[in-house]
Amino acid sequence: MNIHEYQAKVVLAGYGVAVAKGWAVLSPREAKATVDALGGPVWVVKAQIHAGGRGKAGGVKLCRTAEEAIATAEDMFGQVLVTHQTGPAGKEVGRVYIEECCDIANELYVGAVIDRATGHVAARSRCRSLRCGRSRSLRCSRSRSLRCSRSRSHPHAAATAA
Repeated sequence: MNIHEYQAKVVLAGYGVAVAKGWAVLSPREAKATVDALGGPVWVVKAQIHAGGRGKAGGVKLCRTAEEAIATAEDMFGQVLVTHQTGPAGKEVGRVYIEECCDIANELYVGAVIDRATGHVAARSRCRSLRCGRSRSLRCSRSRSLRCSRSRSHPHAAATAA
């Protein structure tokens, strides 16, 4: 199953993880309404396609004015993003996610798969923290929450223990 970033953020927020406020939009008119509702002063406009490398391909833009955010969203609709995961044909952008900007202390990349034979979840994470930078394994407990295999003093142990 592939889910978009905006869908993942809804799931994470449902488990109490703090996420930036934002909405997925399907048209330039919705983009304007979303930018107005978020209020700024800085927005992040992100193409929603099922592929990594969106930022390097021009699918993630930081916008410092409402007009820039609206114009950026308008330009993204229909754009074909070619990344290392899409192949040369790329993927057309039909949905854009607009969110409020925030300071990023750590970036976490998590992938999870279900072992169909056992029903267990296997997950792998890459930390982009200045204090860490290492990969780590996560394991699924009976309560179905992912727990960090490191100590509670690790910079993101609280986020993974939820």
